Amino acid sequence: MDEQQVLRDNSVEAELSDLSAPENRFERDQGRLLEVYLPVPTPGGDTLLFETYSRYSSVTANAGAMWRQFLPITLGALLLLQLFQLPLAWSTARRLDTSLREREGLLRRAVEATDTERRRIARDLHDGVVQDLAAANYSLVGARAQAAAKGHRGEADALDGGAQALRRGIRSLRTLLVEIYPPSLHRAGLPAALRDLLDPLGGRGIEVRLQVPDSVELDDARAELVFRVAQEAVRNVAEHSAAGAVDVRLEATGATVALTVADGIGFDAARLADTSAGGHVGLLLLRDLARTAGGTLEIDSTPGRGTRVHLEVPAT
Repeated sequence: MDEQQVLRDNSVEAELSDLSAPENRFERDQGRLLEVYLPVPTPGGDTLLFETYSRYSSVTANAGAMWRQFLPITLGALLLLQLFQLPLAWSTARRLDTSLREREGLLRRAVEATDTERRRIARDLHDGVVQDLAAANYSLVGARAQAAAKGHRGEADALDGGAQALRRGIRSLRTLLVEIYPPSLHRAGLPAALRDLLDPLGGRGIEVRLQVPDSVELDDARAELVFRVAQEAVRNVAEHSAAGAVDVRLEATGATVALTVADGIGFDAARLADTSAGGHVGLLLLRDLARTAGGTLEIDSTPGRGTRVHLEVPAT
């Protein structure tokens, strides 16, 4: 019996009374009852079993009263905890916001410094080395004409070969100048700069399929971002993917400007993350710049399946 178990274990047993039991036949009109058994030791060393019945409604009423007593304390403690946590959360949010602003500022300054350095290098190359090589080429052409006039055929051929090598070097340097700092971007606009960017690929045997509108309305910062993304994607096509063709599409929908560069080979995005700092602003950095400008840059590439670089920026 449960009563004997209470005496053996010296424990308290509480349960709802089984009013269908014969021993509870006199309590059946009382409704639900809570039946409690409690062992009570006596001075003589014996243990008596104390049994009590309570209306279950009174038990729930007492529990409700106790809960109502503790509820203000509980709510007060929670409110006090929130009051302590609110300044901490506010301080953490402000530090995070400040950190994001500082990161964006550093990113903008890094890009501005890169652009300034590109412009300086392009100017120095154009006004220095390119002009010196052009002058040397004119000198060789003149010397070659004099040698030919004197009938020194071997000397004239050698001078002509040197002049041709100089002209090839000048063309290579001018192509490099366009890649370093495209003057057509600010002078003729983004579509013209993209055409100039893609022109050298034909000489490498890469088929170029270009779709651009006649004009695109973008401020200088966003136009620079679109061009840099295209330049980086095209550079990866030329140097890493060994693709035979590249598709470049620029679309202006009014609210946004979208650039898509795709090839059919693909590269390993993990390897790009390791090599993106090799002397140029990598696609991963450009992704952060796109986010700062309110746009998105998606890079989807798998070796053998192809690469798709898609940039979207607000037009204004």
